[in-house]
Amino acid sequence: MGSGGGPAGAAGESGAPSSGGSSSGGSSSGGAGSGGANTASGGGGNGGSSGEAPEPPWQQQAELPESGAEVQDFATGDVSLHDGIAELGSDVGDVHVFAQTANGWVEEPLLLSSDTSGQDFGGSVSVFGDTLLVGAAQDGAGSVYVFERDDGSWNEVGRLRPSAGTEGDGCAWKLALSGATALVGCWNGGATMFEREGTEWNEAQQLVSTEAGAVALDGDTAVIAPDLQDQVGAAQVFVRDAAGWELEQELVPDVVEDPSYMTLALSGDTLLMGVQNDRDSAGAVHVFSREGREWRETQLLLGADGEANMGRAVAIDRDVALAVAWDDYSGIVHAYERATTWNQVQSLVSPRSPLDSFGRSISVFGDTALIAAPGMGELDDWAGSAYLFTHVSQP
Repeated sequence: MGSGGGPAGAAGESGAPSSGGSSSGGSSSGGAGSGGANTASGGGGNGGSSGEAPEPPWQQQAELPESGAEVQDFATGDVSLHDGIAELGSDVGDVHVFAQTANGWVEEPLLLSSDTSGQDFGGSVSVFGDTLLVGAAQDGAGSVYVFERDDGSWNEVGRLRPSAGTEGDGCAWKLALSGATALVGCWNGGATMFEREGTEWNEAQQLVSTEAGAVALDGDTAVIAPDLQDQVGAAQVFVRDAAGWELEQELVPDVVEDPSYMTLALSGDTLLMGVQNDRDSAGAVHVFSREGREWRETQLLLGADGEANMGRAVAIDRDVALAVAWDDYSGIVHAYERATTWNQVQSLVSPRSPLDSFGRSISVFGDTALIAAPGMGELDDWAGSAYLFTHVSQP
């Protein structure tokens, strides 16, 4: 269960197109449900017999909220997407929820904290099915508010507080939800697993006691990365069996040239590990794959020439992956698809402004991607939006 299984010697590299080919132009920023085509170039197939380039596979579907009605408190930019529900976090006491309907994406009533102690309510969010988690990391040791949907309405049903947490631990600054299991990360108090039995959420196990810089969860597998700036840390993979959660393996990215925070995204037997300051701040995303119970690094995803902080955010759902390269004000979201290896198909850029923090947080589910742009808006410097993109099958 300890460390082992070094990176595969044949791990390949996949880079974004050279500078000048990442993105161009801009799309219309129509309201929710509108179909303004996205701007970005990308790999994605050969042209037809006419020689015309194919349409890019990812097309802008909606802006949340609709254009002209920015979320003025969308300061954190944390977002989560699952099965027709989009959750947009803030850190001023409310969370915006949108549901996909036959008439497009419709905003539902704001989620509010049930008391005034929920400082930083909405600083982190996660959704799965009919359950929403909302983090309030500055609420004492930190709290996670649990909302469940009943007859179309979201109701607060409980609150999760790691028993080992103490004042200022920042529990809930990182969240992950999968089915009836929630993983709560603390910046100074480890990571704790909660499980739902019937209608009750109970603390199951503290997985690590040191800081949790990033967390990921899918089914019976959880991954936790340290919050380190001055050294290269190992991400720990835990698996659940009848006895509880146990350490499966520690993963250290291959040939990391510069220490950095890590970002994580997990889907099945594939893990994306972003190391944004790697390679003199160019950054990289390390892809790990599991065969049996052994994880090996199998591929390296790099940004385009001149881009920085690749891996600032990552997201994955089965054979679709997203990775953000980030400068001081905004990001480029590189989209990948997997056949036998991961190949870049497109680069997504902000439809409205190069200074809007596009890509601060990302989430993907099936053929839909949710991308936060929290630093944009005409009414307030920290007003913002989020954009939904849909993957369109090529003929």
